[in-house]
Amino acid sequence: MLNRVLIMIVVLLLSDSPRAEAVDWTLLQDEIQTAIRGNDANALKQIRMGLSGTDTGQTDWTAYWQAYIAFLLVNLETDEDLQKEETRACKSHSEAAIDAGETSGESHALLSSCLGRMAASGGMMAGMRYGSRSGNALDESILLAPDNPRVLMLAGVSDYNRPVIWGGDIDRAERRLGRALTILEASSLEPDPEQPWLPTWGLHDAFGHYAVVLGRIDREEEALEVLSRAFSLGIQSSWLDQIKQRIESNR
Repeated sequence: MLNRVLIMIVVLLLSDSPRAEAVDWTLLQDEIQTAIRGNDANALKQIRMGLSGTDTGQTDWTAYWQAYIAFLLVNLETDEDLQKEETRACKSHSEAAIDAGETSGESHALLSSCLGRMAASGGMMAGMRYGSRSGNALDESILLAPDNPRVLMLAGVSDYNRPVIWGGDIDRAERRLGRALTILEASSLEPDPEQPWLPTWGLHDAFGHYAVVLGRIDREEEALEVLSRAFSLGIQSSWLDQIKQRIESNR
């Protein structure tokens, strides 16, 4: 009788313990991109919730994708408190990915972006607290992966958003974003079947950010050509449409 009770206890404990589940990483990436094109914050939150409840066996990349989703939600949330919450989530998940051994440079780049947002939106004290940390994380990302297109793109975005006094450089932004777009256009957008958790995102973002920078340096015709190239590839979103409208209105 005692043995039967012990066996039942073990079975119950095992049934309540986290188990590694198969994650369709390709589907996850497709769902994230669909949510981005539709500006669907709720869909992104559902994707994150599903990922959070799964022991994928890839601690570093699970944290990376949670950081990336939070990074996206920072720009989709309209409530300031929710934006701050997602920024903090992006920071903590990026740090968790790095601590778990993610060394592609992308988690460092995401961390830099989130810290930069915290520095820009929190006043002088926040700028002093987070600004240098953001710069250090960005430098680390470039050191780890100087040819990673997502690292280059996030560095370029930082270059054109950061004030010149704090190291911003619109010309460097143009170079980095142009290079990122060139690499992404030449790359396969299909996940590696051996490592399907590795990111393939960025082409949509690179088209948009590169067009923004070209518009800011009075190269509107080139910016519109970049957007036309994106549309010809079937890459469309309300964000790209808005960029196109702004550039056309400034011609």
